[in-house]
Amino acid sequence: MNQPATGPRSDIAHATALSARRKLVLMQASSEQGDALGAVALDLVHRAAQLIRGIENRSTDIGGRARSLVQRALELAEARVRTAETERQSAVDAAAAKIHELEIALQQTQARCTSAEIKISAAEMRAKVAESRASEAMSAIAQIEDSLRNEIFEPRRDAIGDLIAAA
Repeated sequence: MNQPATGPRSDIAHATALSARRKLVLMQASSEQGDALGAVALDLVHRAAQLIRGIENRSTDIGGRARSLVQRALELAEARVRTAETERQSAVDAAAAKIHELEIALQQTQARCTSAEIKISAAEMRAKVAESRASEAMSAIAQIEDSLRNEIFEPRRDAIGDLIAAA
């Protein structure tokens, strides 16, 4: 009674059962392949996320280093500006001190020139006075000579002329 059925119906049933089994095996294989493909895709997505996080971390590090370098460059530039300003101010102060020294030297030179001009004027006045006295002295000497000639030589000439005439 429970014997296997034979005949066309049993062949169809057997073929249908085989077909269902094949479908089940194919579905299981397809599902396993899908699961494997899904796992590979998930792994690729995970790796891509890790790479993106690595790139972001590296970008953050590079950005931080760049900000640090820019800040350091700015500090160095500011220090150079302060140094240049200090040097400029020192040069201005030195120039101002030199100008002050030169102004004092100029004032001293002008005072010496004024003093020398006063001395020259006084010397010229003394020279004129001495020249005038010398001229007066020469006139006095000439008068004395004339007086001496007139008093000493004229009477003698007259006396010599009288002697010559008497002789």
